[in-house]
Amino acid sequence: MSNFRTRLVAGILALNSVTSAPNRLSSRDGPTCTDFVIPIQASAPTQVFPQPPANITDPTALLNYVTSFGSGSAGGLLGAVGTVITSGNYNISMRYCEPQVADASRADTLQFLVHGISYDKNYWNGLGYDEYSWVDYATNQGYPTLAIDNLGNGESEHPDALLVTQMTIQVEIMHNIITMLRAGRLPKLATKFSKVLLVGKFIVPLARNSEPKILGHSYGSICGNALATHYPTDIDTFVFTGYSGRFAFGAIPLLEGAPIPAIAENPERFSSIIDPLYFAQSVGSGRTATFYTNPSSLGGFNQAAADYDFANEGTVALGEVVTIFYGLGTASDYTGNILVLTGENDAVACNSLPAPDCGSGADSVPAQAGAFFPKANYTVVIPELTGHSVTLHNTAQQSFKVAHDFLSEKGF
Repeated sequence: MSNFRTRLVAGILALNSVTSAPNRLSSRDGPTCTDFVIPIQASAPTQVFPQPPANITDPTALLNYVTSFGSGSAGGLLGAVGTVITSGNYNISMRYCEPQVADASRADTLQFLVHGISYDKNYWNGLGYDEYSWVDYATNQGYPTLAIDNLGNGESEHPDALLVTQMTIQVEIMHNIITMLRAGRLPKLATKFSKVLLVGKFIVPLARNSEPKILGHSYGSICGNALATHYPTDIDTFVFTGYSGRFAFGAIPLLEGAPIPAIAENPERFSSIIDPLYFAQSVGSGRTATFYTNPSSLGGFNQAAADYDFANEGTVALGEVVTIFYGLGTASDYTGNILVLTGENDAVACNSLPAPDCGSGADSVPAQAGAFFPKANYTVVIPELTGHSVTLHNTAQQSFKVAHDFLSEKGF
């Protein structure tokens, strides 16, 4: 066992399946939420990559392009031909939700929600399904939440998909938002938040040649990893979903969705995204295999929700993918708390043959990623019958409870 301080939940968290399928957009009252767009200044080194080939829109050509750079190690990035400083004011869409239950001890504790690749801030509202809404659960526990659309996603600005929409810029935007939150200077929000918790969703990149709280899912978790590395005092506690350190075989499930330019996949939905290097998945069954329990015959999710997910999917910028290794560094100075919630059947974080298996205990794939956080209090929970998009499965409510019990235990 490595020398990082770890508290592991033994084995796999056995969660009872929800027997009835959740309903979309029920009529019951939910949290009071406000959407707004704020320009956020950011400046960071960005990588200059070789010109993509003319057939980059072909999934195989896309994979070959991404893996052609080798395993460049500067800053954890894939190889590039140069570096420039990129600066700008970027319009970022946000959704602030007020607590449904008053809790004075949590009035100045914000959950900062960061979605994963091909999703947007609606992910945290459960895509309209009450049972899958993290925001509904959190606000009922007395927490205010702030979910953002990452740069190049949702209703946020879509700059150059390769040269600007990169991990370094994403992280600087998040850092500057968090700084404003702590100082009470974020427009539209008068509250000065002394504690910020990040919840993030992690997505594994394509294969390469061998006191805010942040809640991050997939790619959002990798951004959280980068924040912990470069700005270790930004976040009091992290909750990472769909997270691990294994990415060598990430391309296998991702390519099942057959990514093509978003404007070609759905010209009506993505009419404003003319840059062909913003991609969307074109095969619904492939997206389901990527983000839900794999194989699907195991169950654990509502197929109607998965179909709705595909019909309302977001995009991914090529620049997000080729710079993703920037976020997979060792956060040597982060001393806070980290909870990892990764499904037992996560095809992206734990891709293996013949079927995804994240394992259990100290030898599980998510537990091994604790080496990135040598001074943190690192905890892993692995829900059964759960795939990559943890909060969109039948185990969602139990996972929400585990996460919020963890936050309460840590004093938040």
